[in-house]
Amino acid sequence: MAKEILNSDAYDEKADMWSLGILLGYVCLLRHPFNELATLQGLIYSVNNDDPLPLPAQYSGALI
Repeated sequence: MAKEILNSDAYDEKADMWSLGILLGYVCLLRHPFNELATLQGLIYSVNNDDPLPLPAQYSGALI
């Protein structure tokens, strides 16, 4: 879920880009970037404060 939606902000193209980035991360990592979070509050905190998971070395840094 996009950061804007979790924070009850207006939806715009940034939310679409966030969703695309999550999908790309899922494909590269072969797991959901936030699947260890058990609660919605934990998800909101992680999306707003944590750094993204690093991609495996086989992917170019330009992908980020």
